[in-house]
Amino acid sequence: MTVEMRLIGDDPDELAQVLAVLNDVLELGWNGRTYPTRDGFGERAYLKARLRPVVQAHGEVVKGPALPAAASGLPATRGDR
Repeated sequence: MTVEMRLIGDDPDELAQVLAVLNDVLELGWNGRTYPTRDGFGERAYLKARLRPVVQAHGEVVKGPALPAAASGLPATRGDR
């Protein structure tokens, strides 16, 4: 399912940041253009969005001692090898 959206913002830089965040979460169809608002005090963008497909990865669980936290300064090893 595709959703059509219109974004309106006062600050072009903030509008670009919102578009970047949305692009991380959604598949966006957008021509890359913004248009001035009718009153001239902002910008608007028209886009189509849909959810990104979910990719599920299956992996093997390895049981053993937990790794130390990266900030602890200890080397990240898995016990004696």
